[in-house]
Amino acid sequence: MAEEEERWRAADVEVPDPTATPTGACPATSASWAERLRDFLFESPLPARIAFLEALRTRLETGESIATAVEEAGRETLPRQAPGLAQGIVSGQSLSESMTRFPGTFGAYETSMVRAGEESGTLDSQLRVLADSLKETLALRQALQHQLRWPLIWSGGVVMLALVPLIFRQGLQKWLIAVLGTLAAALGLLVVLGLALRVLYSWRPLRSLLEGLLARTSTFGRALRLQVGVRFLEVLSSLLASGLSLPQAAQLAARCTGSLHYESHLLQSASQLGWGASVLDVLGSVDFFPEEILEQIGQGEDEGRLPDLLAQTAGDLRRRARADTETMVAGLFLVCLGLGVLLLLLGLATNHLLLF
Repeated sequence: MAEEEERWRAADVEVPDPTATPTGACPATSASWAERLRDFLFESPLPARIAFLEALRTRLETGESIATAVEEAGRETLPRQAPGLAQGIVSGQSLSESMTRFPGTFGAYETSMVRAGEESGTLDSQLRVLADSLKETLALRQALQHQLRWPLIWSGGVVMLALVPLIFRQGLQKWLIAVLGTLAAALGLLVVLGLALRVLYSWRPLRSLLEGLLARTSTFGRALRLQVGVRFLEVLSSLLASGLSLPQAAQLAARCTGSLHYESHLLQSASQLGWGASVLDVLGSVDFFPEEILEQIGQGEDEGRLPDLLAQTAGDLRRRARADTETMVAGLFLVCLGLGVLLLLLGLATNHLLLF
């Protein structure tokens, strides 16, 4: 029993707290308030971030120093963030700490992935996993935008028809002014609402609360669990393939899902590995991996090829996650249509108060 307790303590100590700042390092909040706010409001587009991660990985694999690689890769893909990233590294910060200077461009998922690569000495491989994951996110986002465009178009059509009487009362010119003014007011309200949601979601206690509420719903909860499972398995596979011990790899992977709600559950379950529990028992205890996925993982553990099986099951789980997300959005079609109409009606009211 004493030996098991000692082994558990060693496994727990090996992974430092990701929120802690190393002694002697400059604090991650050294960026000015205005700089952080500007990046929060005007984040760099996702394709540019993917290009930065891929360029950075390529330069690191060729043997460039981290400071040079970040500066050159950032100059080509993220010119606005490149000086701050390079300055942070030169001043003694790690790359993950420098990334926190730009809370809009790099979220918790990106910084936690980079931090895991730094702590495990596998930064190049984690950058590859992160870039591939963000590519999938970009493809899914484009597919969802394609599906959601019709509710917005139909909502605009509803408001246009509602304004048709203006043509007979005040003429075509007044009708065009009313339509364009309504659309502009609705767009402004949408921007304000989007910024308000981003600000609220960036507050960790509220974000954890919202994730907990979504996790209890059948539709959103399943999609969220599948996404978390995909990210966890991808990182765990890459870390095990690099030679890390199972307890350390699981602890790091649990912090790389981007979900505050499920991070605590995964960390608690992963801690059992320090006591000699199997991967199958640990992943089964979190209760969000499908049964067939767990069977594949158990098979890989028994056959001694766990990293390969984890990567394979992550791919299978990713396809499920995308299908479930698209199904969820299709089911919310009428809800989106109603919200679009409501937003345009609010825009109509705002436009009426301003112009008529």
